[in-house]
Amino acid sequence: MTIEEGTGDEFLLTCFVCKNPFGLIAQFCGYCQATRQQALGVERAKPNQQILLVQETKQATITPPPQKSEPGVFQPTQTKNAQFKPTIKAQPQKIKQKSILLENAQLRIKSLGAWQKKNSKGFVSLGMIAFLFSLYFSIQSVIFLASSPLAAAEERLYLGATRNTAYFNNSTENAGIRFFPTRFSNWSDSSAEKWISNASWNGWKGSASVDYSAAGANMSGLPITGKFTATYSTTLGIFRKVEWLPEAPAVINIKYPSESGVSIYINNLAAGTTSQPAVSEGKYQVYPGSFTVKFYDLTTGQELSDYSRSYFIEAQGTYELNFD
Repeated sequence: MTIEEGTGDEFLLTCFVCKNPFGLIAQFCGYCQATRQQALGVERAKPNQQILLVQETKQATITPPPQKSEPGVFQPTQTKNAQFKPTIKAQPQKIKQKSILLENAQLRIKSLGAWQKKNSKGFVSLGMIAFLFSLYFSIQSVIFLASSPLAAAEERLYLGATRNTAYFNNSTENAGIRFFPTRFSNWSDSSAEKWISNASWNGWKGSASVDYSAAGANMSGLPITGKFTATYSTTLGIFRKVEWLPEAPAVINIKYPSESGVSIYINNLAAGTTSQPAVSEGKYQVYPGSFTVKFYDLTTGQELSDYSRSYFIEAQGTYELNFD
């Protein structure tokens, strides 16, 4: 006799109690009524639990052979058709842990496969989106990589290195700030005929840095560092093209010592005294390169080393020449 199969749907497992088919998600065996944990072999049946055994246990029936009576020998009276049933000890079933783990793994794999099949359209859509995004990212990266700032940097930094006043003309950020006098901006490397540039840039972040240095004999070789920012325009409808623009030129704030009777030398050129300086105090846009200021006592001609200053001015930044 077969009992209803609980809540099982497909009988792919075998009950450890009665060895009959057992449903994948059944909560009890439909043949012996064992619970799911007992049917899977994880738990044993409780002593007081009613289990319907389908397999019949064979009972051994032993009939003793007739014995011949001998004279003078006492024979115990035996009841006809005496039968006895030997006690059959139930052997505990050995649980194979490896088999249980394998069954559980197979169940999980099947469940995962069904879930993937159910959500296959979503996976395809996500995969397509990821592919298009990676394709866009790769093409855009190639465009940025090809957009070197060297051409714009060399043109810009060359004007500053060679002391051309056009270097200050394109800066709206420093509008209204005076240019530092060219005749006091002497720098030995500014007369170089050959220049070397080296750039690093990131089109995604929109920033670039360029080192620009004089090459040749009697040149210091100290590089000017210029910073550039990106402006973007659309190309091919969805991609961005970069144009590199220089940041504002460096600025220096000048305030001389209050001590009178002191002469000033800027870049080894006489620049008046602290009472009457050739370059008045204030803020200036300044050329990149070496910048030194020295002070001498007018009476003794001795250098006032405590006041002396030396800078290497980059293409951008703010510098202070202040003795307060």
